[in-house]
Amino acid sequence: MIGPIQMQHFLEPIGSRAVNLFMFAFSGGVYLDYLPAMYGYQAKPGCLHMSLEAAALAYMANEHHRKDLREMALQSYGAALSQTNHALQDLKPTMKLETATSVLLLALFAVISPQNSNEPQNIWSEHVRGALAILGSCGPEMFNSLSSQGILHHVISTVQIDCLDRRVKMPPQLKALYALSWLNPGPQVQLWSLVDRLAELTASIERTPTCLSDIEKIRDLDLSFEELMKSMPEAYSNCFEFEECPTTATHLSEGENIERIPVLKFASHRMAQRWNTLRLLRLRSIDLLTSATSAYLSSVPAGTHLDGDLELCLHNASETAKQITIEICATVPEHLRPDQFRRCDIMGVAESAWARSLGWPLSMAKATPHNSEALKNYIERQIRVIAGISSIHNLDIQRGSQAGSPFMDG
Repeated sequence: MIGPIQMQHFLEPIGSRAVNLFMFAFSGGVYLDYLPAMYGYQAKPGCLHMSLEAAALAYMANEHHRKDLREMALQSYGAALSQTNHALQDLKPTMKLETATSVLLLALFAVISPQNSNEPQNIWSEHVRGALAILGSCGPEMFNSLSSQGILHHVISTVQIDCLDRRVKMPPQLKALYALSWLNPGPQVQLWSLVDRLAELTASIERTPTCLSDIEKIRDLDLSFEELMKSMPEAYSNCFEFEECPTTATHLSEGENIERIPVLKFASHRMAQRWNTLRLLRLRSIDLLTSATSAYLSSVPAGTHLDGDLELCLHNASETAKQITIEICATVPEHLRPDQFRRCDIMGVAESAWARSLGWPLSMAKATPHNSEALKNYIERQIRVIAGISSIHNLDIQRGSQAGSPFMDG
């Protein structure tokens, strides 16, 4: 006999069930915590409902490995894309934030359910820039609520990630949004400014031969990131709390060398995300510094008086990058580490949230060229564990989790 709860579950439309699952899984992250309030708004446009359903069905399809749900998600995505484009043709001021949210959900769909391995990044990037264009047309008075601040910071973050990945400068339209943040002025704005400088230097290094002045600028930027890794936790102390377990660690052996990965305990994955945001940005600046320095050394005759200084700079940068990689690995809870994890025992919502938050930091740590073979192998095994927990199959483009977003929601 079917009970009342079972009957309710049976009768509930699959789309509604998917949305509930998606909200439960994603709205507690660093981003999308504004989504319930935005979605619950009575005058929400139809495109927001369809975009949320598309992303939710794609997530549910991945979680349950169901092809039929994936096909439903694709149909919903097509309808959501059509409705969103229609809304943009006659965009009412009162609907701008909700429509921008719809566009961001379409971007999320692109990485949750990619149709072509070469396309998700381009589609995601196009949607992100579309959301920026919508917010750029909004007046300051539209950002006077918690939910509107949430989408403001989400757009800032995703556009910054997009520009860093595409190696282009930040658009002026983005910088205009900084002044609308409730965290302006303060260390958060300093962080945004450093991200802008990082994007600008990355773009300029790509176009012209490297010279000594470029290296000096990057070194200065890297020192600024190093200082910010101290000042941000001091300014937002309640957002960066953790403790190190003194008796437990993971030890990696490589010949006579033994590398130690400590266990850093956080109250939630969100606190670990904030630390890893700073670490990822520092890794990017170090990678830029080492590539620029190596390019310069290869272009000038050997034996100059600067060779020793630049070689020492390369060595120190490489050691720092390796230490940052170890610190990223240290944020993985002990029970989710390769040698401790037991898949049949741990598949809860909390573990899934941790997995999504760790996907991008670990994939970035894996990509850095400064790790030992033992550390590379360990990260590879860790990524396989993380991917299995949350059905993530595209960790290198896991923008959906926003693990690397340069924003502290203090």
